[in-house]
Amino acid sequence: MESMKNIYKESLFQSISKGEVVLWAGAGLSLYAGLPSGARLKEILYEGLTPLEKEEVRKNSDLSHLTDEICKLKGNRNYIIKVLTSTFIKDFSSTETHKIISKIPHFRNIITTNYDRLFENVYGNKLNLIFSDSHTPYIDDKKVNLFKIHGDLSDPDSIIITKSDYNRFFENDTEQNTIWNIIKGIVATKSILFIGYNLEDSNVEVIFNKIKNKTGKNGKECYFVAPYIPPIKSVNLEKANIHPISLTGEKFFEELIEYLRKNITKNFENKYISSDVYSEFIGNFDLKSEIEVNSSIGKNIVKNLTGIEGKDTKIEMTFSVSKSFDEINNKVNNLISIGDIFEEMTIDKEMLRGFNLDINGISYRDIDDIKSIKFTLLPCFDKKIDVVFENGEEINDINLKVIPLDMIGRKAKVIAQFYGNKLEIVFYPSTNREIETIFSFAISKEISNISKQILFFELIKHLSMRQLFSIYVDGKRAFEGRFGKEASFLSPKNEFYLTYFKKLKEIEKLGNFRFSNININDVTPKNHNLLEIVIAKFKNKPIKKRSPQILLKPKSFDYTAYKNNFDLNFTQNLGDIVIHNQTFKIGEITTQISDAFISNYEEIISDRTKSPIIESRSKRALITFNNLKQHT
Repeated sequence: MESMKNIYKESLFQSISKGEVVLWAGAGLSLYAGLPSGARLKEILYEGLTPLEKEEVRKNSDLSHLTDEICKLKGNRNYIIKVLTSTFIKDFSSTETHKIISKIPHFRNIITTNYDRLFENVYGNKLNLIFSDSHTPYIDDKKVNLFKIHGDLSDPDSIIITKSDYNRFFENDTEQNTIWNIIKGIVATKSILFIGYNLEDSNVEVIFNKIKNKTGKNGKECYFVAPYIPPIKSVNLEKANIHPISLTGEKFFEELIEYLRKNITKNFENKYISSDVYSEFIGNFDLKSEIEVNSSIGKNIVKNLTGIEGKDTKIEMTFSVSKSFDEINNKVNNLISIGDIFEEMTIDKEMLRGFNLDINGISYRDIDDIKSIKFTLLPCFDKKIDVVFENGEEINDINLKVIPLDMIGRKAKVIAQFYGNKLEIVFYPSTNREIETIFSFAISKEISNISKQILFFELIKHLSMRQLFSIYVDGKRAFEGRFGKEASFLSPKNEFYLTYFKKLKEIEKLGNFRFSNININDVTPKNHNLLEIVIAKFKNKPIKKRSPQILLKPKSFDYTAYKNNFDLNFTQNLGDIVIHNQTFKIGEITTQISDAFISNYEEIISDRTKSPIIESRSKRALITFNNLKQHT
C-alpha cells in the first residue's frame, strides 16, 4: 500500500505541475488554523441551544440533519447564520498552508465547501470569488477562480448547510445551476484533488457520486488526500477511480511545493505550463527570469534566473564526481574541507555523477543542461589604484584585484594589471606563522607602447629592490609597506626586459619614429645585441664589445702561424637588419681585436675540430661603422 501511495502521489504531483488538477478543499484543510471540523461545528450549534430546544433535536444526528431540525424548530436560519458568522469570520491563528497553496499558480480553479475566508485572505486581489450565478459572467482566466459551492456568509441566502439545502442543490437544481454546470465543464478535462474531507460524512459521498455520474467512466483520475484512510475505504475509493493518498494536508502541500520548485523550469521549457504560471511561481520566491517562447524548436527557453532587486538571493549548487577521477576529487575535497582553491578548476560533464543548481530553492539547471563546471576565483577587491614609491616615482591607473584563495581569509592572490601586463603575488601562512609570498609576472604578448611598457618593468624593479611604497584608492592612501626578500626573485628576468625596452625607447628618440605591435617572443638576447648595433650606428660611435667570440670557417688560413697573439681586423656587410618590423641600414662594420688568439688551437691542430674560435686576451673588441643612413 505504501508503494501505491507513492505512485499515486508522484502521478498527482506530475499532473499538478502541468496545471491539470482542480483543488477541491474541505473543512479538514482549515483545522490547522483553529477552525472547527464538521463534527465540532455540530457540537457548537447544539451547545448554543436552550435546554428545551436541545430536547427537541437529535444530538447524534449528522450536521445536515441537525441544522435541518434547528431550522424547523426556530422557524428560520437566523441562529445558524449567526453561529457560522461568529465561528468562521474572525482572525485565524495561522494561514500557513493556505499561503503555500497561494504560491502554486498551477491551481487555476479551487472548489471548496468551506465557509471560512482563508483563501480570500491569502490570495487577495488575485482571486475571483464565485458563489452565485450572478458571479459567473466575471470569471477571469487571469485570476484564480474560487468556487464556494456551499455559499458565502456575505450572502446568507447562498449558504448550504441543512439537509434541505443539499437536496435542493444536488437533486433538483443542478441542471439549471450555472455554477454547477461550469464546474462540470472544468472537471470533465481536469483531475480532481479532494483534500480536507471526512469519508464518514454522507455529503462527501453525494459529491463523489455526482462527479462520477457527470464525468462517466472515461473521466480524469481523482485523488483523495487524508491523514488516515482505512483499508476498506481505500478499496471503495479505488472502485470509484479515486486514488487514496495518506498524508496530512500540511505535509502534502509542503512536499508538493518542493516538487514544483525542482521541476518548474523543465515544465516551462517543455511547454507544459504557460509563461504566466512560470513567472508567477518563481516570483513567489523572489525571482525573475528572462524567457523566450520559441515555437520553432518546440521548446521555451529560460535565458536566466535572477533575484528581484532588494530581495535576498540564495544560490546552491550540488554535484558529485565519479570516484575514478582522483585528482578532481582531491581538489573538490580540499575546497569543501579546508576551503583551498589555488587555481581555476574545470570539471567536465563525463566526470560528474550528478549536478543541480538551485536559486532560492528553484531548480535552474541539472546535469543535462551543462557541458562542464568551472570554478573561477572572484575578487573581494577590484579597483584602480595609484602606486607611489619612496623615490618619488609613481605609476597610475593600475587595475588591482584581491582574490581570496580560501574561505577563512588565510590565503590570497593579488593581481595587478595594466597595459596588458600582469603581476601576481600569492600570500600564504608559513609553518612559523609568518606570511610568505610568491611573485610572478606575465608580459603582454603584443606591446604597442614602449613608454608604458617601461613603466611596468620599473614597477617590478622598485618592488624587487624592496622600496617603500604607498597605494592610493579613490585619492586616499589605503596602504603603505614594502615587500620582503622574496621580491628579489623578480629582478634577473625583469632586468633584461627593462634594459631591452629602454634601448628601444632610445632608438625611437634617435630615429624619430615609434615601434608598435612588438611580439614579446621576439624580445631575445640576439635582438638585444642588434639593438646595440643600431644605437651605435645612429650615434656613429664604435661598439666596445666584451668577451667576443668569432667562429671562422675551416682552413681559412694557416693556423700554425697564429699560435700566439695576433691582430685581427675583418669587415663584414650586415646590409639591412629588421627588428620589430623596423628596417635599419647598417652596411659594413669592421671588427678589430688587437690581442686575438685561437682559443681552441689544440683541438684544431689535433684535428678534433675544424672551425677555429677567435677570442681576445683582454676580452675586448672594437666594432666601427661606415657612415651610411641608419633607418628606413
